[in-house]
This record gives sequence, structure tokens and C-alpha cells, in this order.
Amino acid sequence: MAVDFSSQQLQTAASRQDQRWKPCYKNIKWIEGDALDLPFTDCYFDAVTVGYGLRNVVDKPKAMREIFRVLKPGSRASILDFNKSSSLFTTSLQSWMIDNVVVPLASGYGLTEEYKYLKSSILHYLTGKELEELAKEAGFSAAKHYELGGGLMGDLERFDQNQTIEMKSGTVHTSDLATFELSDWKSASSINDPGRYN
Repeated sequence: MAVDFSSQQLQTAASRQDQRWKPCYKNIKWIEGDALDLPFTDCYFDAVTVGYGLRNVVDKPKAMREIFRVLKPGSRASILDFNKSSSLFTTSLQSWMIDNVVVPLASGYGLTEEYKYLKSSILHYLTGKELEELAKEAGFSAAKHYELGGGLMGDLERFDQNQTIEMKSGTVHTSDLATFELSDWKSASSINDPGRYN
């Protein structure tokens, strides 16, 4: 299952489904839903992935609790996003790259406004330590955030309470939450909620 708050995003994703070569993409079901109120019962999925979505969700604690809620014991999750570094140099480099690389490239696709918010959203995002605490508050018993790519990206991993989560920070252009059943990788849930983000 692929779940998204935006029906337009779902239509776009569905239209690209046949372009993917992996068999698992052929079996995705598209469902309109909300990352803050996932339309699934407790302990439903074997894995959850979030790609550049947690940073944009208004209620991050609730979103993390929802991830915890829908995971089966012994399951895994991965959360990918930009890293909010504590290093002034890294923060300055990240800011320069957004202004001089990311936004100009996005402008070529008519997406200038969609990418201008990045610096502000990263500024108001959580640090690695804060993400670790957020995971623990949601019910995961352990979490460790590692900065990657010179601090531009990061990896928060090994949440354990019978569940394991891996959180990554990086650079992509969408906000989505994807949930996979590991038994056959046929079901996924992606959440992208423009109305609730920013």
C-alpha cells in the first residue's frame, strides 16, 4: 500500500509505477491517508520508511508515535532527511548548496518556490540528539544518530523495543512516509501531506 495525503501526488506516483523495474513496485496499492493518523491497525507492518517527511510534519511526536504504533514487534523502519548539524561550517555549507545548487536546479523544473523553504525547514528541524529523544519518547528504547556526508546527512538507527528503526538524513526532493511488509515487499504506505507540512 502507498498512502499519501495528496490525491494528486498519488496519481503522479501511480502513473510512474510501470516505469519501475523491480517486481515489488508492480503490486503497490495507492491509498489517500495521513501520516498523523495512519489508516492501519496496530502492529500492522514489518517495516516503515520515511523519506524527507518527518521534517515537514507539524506534529513530529505524533508522527513518530504512529510509526511505532503500526510496526510489528521485531520490525524495522528507516527515516531519511536533511541533517540539522551543530557545526557552523556544515550549516554554512549546507545553506550555500541549497542556495547555489538545489534551488537553481529546481528552478529548471519550475519548482523554485517548492525548494526555497528548505533552509527554513532545516533550521526548525531537530538535531540528531533531539531525534534520538523523539524516538525514545515514542516508545523505542534505543536510538543513535550518526552524521554522514560531512554532516550534511545523518543516520539515526537501532531503535530497540522489539523494534529496530534506522533514521537517515540526506538530500532528496519529496516528503513521504513509506511502509513495507518485509515478508514479500508487496505493500507500502507513503505519506505526503502538503496541507499539514511546513
